[in-house]
Amino acid sequence: MSHLRKGLALAMAAVGFAFAAGCGSNAPVAIAESGATLEGTVTYGGEQLHYAQVTVSGGGKVATGNIGDDGRYKVENAPTGEVTIGVNPKAAMGQFQSDQMQAGAMTGGPDGKAGRKKTNVKFTDIPEKFYEPDKSGLKTTVNKGSTTYDIVIPKTATPKGK
Repeated sequence: MSHLRKGLALAMAAVGFAFAAGCGSNAPVAIAESGATLEGTVTYGGEQLHYAQVTVSGGGKVATGNIGDDGRYKVENAPTGEVTIGVNPKAAMGQFQSDQMQAGAMTGGPDGKAGRKKTNVKFTDIPEKFYEPDKSGLKTTVNKGSTTYDIVIPKTATPKGK
């Protein structure tokens, strides 16, 4: 009976190993920390954006961050060296709508009293060519540590322009 147990144990170990090896190809792979953060503000035609996703691409690596409640964006673990940048307000549209609904639900109420003040922050779209880093023309150099870069997008085309 001990031979049967050993054989069964070996068979189970082989199945477990094969399963683990097969699953290993889909397992998440840790990306090395760059030790770099890119942060600042984003303006379009002189007007500060409050809702957008910022994408930083360089050296085959990509990192993203969003504009926060304070109007500033922050991209942690950003690629270092020369990078290209994309700004996509539509990627943050859900957050804008959620904030608007929450502000509306918190104001007025059934009796028209109490609650938070409605937000005056509006959603601003920009030309689609700025959505993707490789098309935007926005570039900077990111060093280890914190790099500040205020993204300035000129108002040279209509928001739907490409």
